[in-house]
Amino acid sequence: MTKLALLSGGKVYLVDGDRDPTTHESRFAKEAESRVQRSRSTNSWKQETDAWDLNASMMPGLGAFQNAARPQAIPRFTGVTRGIGNTMCYSMNVFGAGGLFSYDLEKGFETRLMHSNDFDPQGLVANAWDGMLAFAVAAGDGTVHIKLKHTDRPHQRQITDGDTCDECPWWHRDDETAFLYFHSTAVGRTPEGYPIGRGPGQICRIAVDEGDVEHLVSDEAYDFLNPRLDHQGALYAIRRPYKPPMQRQSGDLKTTVKDFFLLPYRFMRMLFFFANFMSMMFVGKPLTSEHLVETPETQTQRRVLWGRVLETQKAIQQKGQEKRMRLVPGDWELVRFEPGESFDTGSAKSIAKHVMAYAVADDGAVLYSDGGGVYRLDSAGAETKVADVNAVEQIAVLGA
Repeated sequence: MTKLALLSGGKVYLVDGDRDPTTHESRFAKEAESRVQRSRSTNSWKQETDAWDLNASMMPGLGAFQNAARPQAIPRFTGVTRGIGNTMCYSMNVFGAGGLFSYDLEKGFETRLMHSNDFDPQGLVANAWDGMLAFAVAAGDGTVHIKLKHTDRPHQRQITDGDTCDECPWWHRDDETAFLYFHSTAVGRTPEGYPIGRGPGQICRIAVDEGDVEHLVSDEAYDFLNPRLDHQGALYAIRRPYKPPMQRQSGDLKTTVKDFFLLPYRFMRMLFFFANFMSMMFVGKPLTSEHLVETPETQTQRRVLWGRVLETQKAIQQKGQEKRMRLVPGDWELVRFEPGESFDTGSAKSIAKHVMAYAVADDGAVLYSDGGGVYRLDSAGAETKVADVNAVEQIAVLGA
């Protein structure tokens, strides 16, 4: 059976054959959590005591708001991939700082490759010949670019640029030339320069040494995302209908009339939330019988993937009807371009629907997630469930 690493909800789950998935624990993350907990215990009296806070007696709810405003961050995995030999590489965000790590699956030993502030890598992938890492890093101007890093060297190299979002890199070597396949979307901006959306996703590849970029697959009506190649050279990608950013026209009479009739409701809603805020501040109790609390479930409901908000709540409600939860709609399809053929969008063959993440195993089988579990498709099209892990964002094949 194939060994897998699954990224879901900031955690990495390891799947080995028919065994239940196990959660991978990072020694570095646990030590960082211990240091933060010790620091909080040592300094908690400064924030939690009311003896020195004159406002606490006047506003009993102020402490609750202050505690809620403090970030309760936990270490989160942001990418996972197979490394050289019997190793696994992953990226983490640990209390605001990002890092790259290697883990020996046989010895159970973790090695920190780098760790830095203002560093949050996504979509980590390593090549099979020298272990070089490729990952996407977001910039503050709304763009995302791909960078490279050797596991034994401290420096990074940015390989893509422009006013684009370049994500989901994938290594492939043709003879002696190393290529990176990735999807790229143009960033739409206002006249003032603020990002407001993305253009259609297209599949590109870049020669790592020469830096030449080729645009392989594009269609104004569809996004083509997350490219992968198998050993035969067939190209896989996730295809979904492209939705342009919502823009209101200044002369939109329908929207103006709608806003006019909704004005009383929005005004009353604003008054209620203001009164609820004042009640929490001065009385310490909300006006509603149920107070909203941040939970992992509510965090999952706000999941965003490649610029698209997933209808998580709708998927949970439909689970009871269909006996299978799917976080993405059926028009998110996994398609395949046969090797040797042109990358014409009309020649793409649909492999599976409701696909939000996938991987291609060494034997040609496809493993994919629809948000409700991970499934395996063999060459004959037979489907079997591999793991019962929800909302998987990345699948890494670690070996047979």
